[in-house]
Amino acid sequence: MKEHIEGYNVFSNDNRIVYKAFVKLGEKAHFGMLSCSFN
Repeated sequence: MKEHIEGYNVFSNDNRIVYKAFVKLGEKAHFGMLSCSFN
């Protein structure tokens, strides 16, 4: 049971890292769209 919980913690940490990466990519894409529209 403990191994399963540890595995779940690692999985959720990976999801958080992936989510943060997507948020950063989204912010860059959004900022790029804004700067393009201003130009």
